Amino acid sequence: MTKPSSRKRRLVVVPEDPEHLAPLQLTARDAVLVSSPEQLETIEGWSPPYRTWRVPVAHPTPSAFGRHIDYRLRNFQTFWDVELELVILGQLGETTLDLMLGELESHLVDDPGKLELADGSPEQRFALHKIPAPKLHGSSESIGELERQIGELADHTCPVLIIGPRGSDAHIIARELHRRSDRQGNYATLNGLLLDPDPERARLRMFGRREPESVKSRLAEACDGTFFFEEVFSAPQALRASFLRTFADAAQGMLHRRAVDSGPMETISARLVTSCHRHPLELPRDERGPLHEELYYRIAGEVLVLPPLAERPEDIETLALHFAQHATLTQGALIRLHAHDWPGDVRELELVIARAKRRSSTIEADDISACFDPTPTKS
Repeated sequence: MTKPSSRKRRLVVVPEDPEHLAPLQLTARDAVLVSSPEQLETIEGWSPPYRTWRVPVAHPTPSAFGRHIDYRLRNFQTFWDVELELVILGQLGETTLDLMLGELESHLVDDPGKLELADGSPEQRFALHKIPAPKLHGSSESIGELERQIGELADHTCPVLIIGPRGSDAHIIARELHRRSDRQGNYATLNGLLLDPDPERARLRMFGRREPESVKSRLAEACDGTFFFEEVFSAPQALRASFLRTFADAAQGMLHRRAVDSGPMETISARLVTSCHRHPLELPRDERGPLHEELYYRIAGEVLVLPPLAERPEDIETLALHFAQHATLTQGALIRLHAHDWPGDVRELELVIARAKRRSSTIEADDISACFDPTPTKS
């Protein structure tokens, strides 16, 4: 298997027993999808891929395998806005291959009915359409200003802190900073809210381990790319000292890590982007923890502010129409949307529109009202 270009990402599918396949030469931009836990153990000897996934179905049919590939492509930012290639290992039968590719017609550059198998080849390759990453939607001055700031900062190395409420599009801003840059590496993410509260397990997730059993580092995956630490101040406070060491040279585009089983300190070339649901210096005292101000001044090279949706009502219609897609929003529905205060921000608006679309293709005010979450009653 030849190595891809630096801007190409491959999804390598292993539907058969990998013991009969030669070890692959994979890069940090590759991902591997297997069908069983046993396959995961077998391919440990291969070059470590960017990620390894397993289809969550025992002995999946070709169609089920294809549907899961479709799900991964559509929902994982790993595959957004890059040149894509699907590599299926093993010489699959024509019927098996047709069933799998039948679930991927919208992704394939070529008509799957006209594809020809390469006789004797252990792999089949298929070019895929580029999947566009989500973009910022809105016509407000604040969104226009953010677009300008993203363009100005994309090629700089300085760390960026994004302040925006939970449920907002802060993650899209981070992704855009990476997409518009000339960085060739990965866009890796970590969410402080989702880190294990146990400091050692959280440290393992971020910094990795070499022995006795290798554990990948999320930080290392961002080499030559961008590391987005979402809700950084919600991570276990016991890790603050480690964060200060890791981000000491973030202003120069350098991050440091030491695996949890010690060893030398490694320096990674990566741009640091973080987020917080409100300004860190305005957080309540019980949420600040140790070294709070020190961490803020390490990561706030530039600060981008995304106001809550309720403070930019001109964006509500733009976002609602984007989420509605082929459904029709009546004027009454739009009025009802504007009357809501959106405590869940953009994610709540997306959820309400998705619910309303299941009720009707022409969305009325009553459809919108029926799709809000009920107000909890006080006991």
